[in-house]
Amino acid sequence: MKPAKYDMPAVTRGDQWEGFGVAVLVNAVAPAVALALVEIHFRATPGATGAPLASLSSANADQIEIISAATWAYSVKRQTLALPAGRYYYDIQTTDTAGVVKTYLAGTIKVTQDVTRTS
Repeated sequence: MKPAKYDMPAVTRGDQWEGFGVAVLVNAVAPAVALALVEIHFRATPGATGAPLASLSSANADQIEIISAATWAYSVKRQTLALPAGRYYYDIQTTDTAGVVKTYLAGTIKVTQDVTRTS
């Protein structure tokens, strides 16, 4: 299954990013096995290898909170992304309690350069 595409709204470097909420539905219902982990990696190109430029995980509830594991609802929290100005690719990889990994959502985000900054 190919992930759905979602290009996130642009954010200015150093500003708080608004985040977003997700409820995964496959054929109009949540997957049968409960959600265990959600991870997002940001890279300069889709095929880049090595460590991501930034990553978010539900292992840290300040980054991604699983609202309901049974209904596959989660929230990517409002936060400052640790990315310089540029265009980045991401995907959201989920793992269910049986250990099955799926990518349901992918796209891009643009981080615009700020003018007023201290670093």
